[in-house]
Amino acid sequence: MSETTAYDSVDAIVAKLIDMLRTTTKQSGEGWSAATTLQEAGIDSFDVVEYIFEIEDTFGVEVDFNANTTEDRPHTIGDFATMIAKKRHLAVA
Repeated sequence: MSETTAYDSVDAIVAKLIDMLRTTTKQSGEGWSAATTLQEAGIDSFDVVEYIFEIEDTFGVEVDFNANTTEDRPHTIGDFATMIAKKRHLAVA
């Protein structure tokens, strides 16, 4: 079930993304923040695709992602949060 109305700030989105990564990686996520890279969180290129599907379902947004290019690709939890906030028309600092 989508929770598209529950995340009304970048901080709330970051918190949910970290929670999602903890579940995906089975890690504690201790010390993770918006600056944590997906690589630091233990997400490989195959996991990213599944993570994107989960992001789309959870936040009700479409993520334009091309696995064959690194240009404009989100690299940190904060990058993903900012992208989601913009797609949801939330204020981004």
